[in-house]
Amino acid sequence: IKFIEATNRDNIAERIDIFSRYSELNTEQKQKFIVAINNCMTCHSLNNDNHDKSPGLKAVYNAKIASTEYQNYSTGLKSINGSWSKSNLKLFLHSPQKFAPGTSMPNPQISDQKIIDAIIVFLTELNSRKD
Repeated sequence: IKFIEATNRDNIAERIDIFSRYSELNTEQKQKFIVAINNCMTCHSLNNDNHDKSPGLKAVYNAKIASTEYQNYSTGLKSINGSWSKSNLKLFLHSPQKFAPGTSMPNPQISDQKIIDAIIVFLTELNSRKD
């Protein structure tokens, strides 16, 4: 899997057509996926060492929940035992407040399960990067 790093965070989602599941999405889903990733990038970084506004996403998959250097985890997230498995990510992305009451994560308003699944695969592939 090859990823292209973008210097402008706002444009990174436009460069992910090389992500493995992207080709499985129809045109409308591709657009929704790009919007969703751009929305994530409003607060999150794809780097593992940037936790300024929110936790970095590079190594989130299978990591212990609320375990990065980010300093402002909600009590709701800190109280959850477990890791960011595919099933936990799916629940969280579907309804952050239901998964972790009090979380600062806004509801991403993604109703298409295929988009949520694609985001999760994107996070697993991001996690597997060696750089």
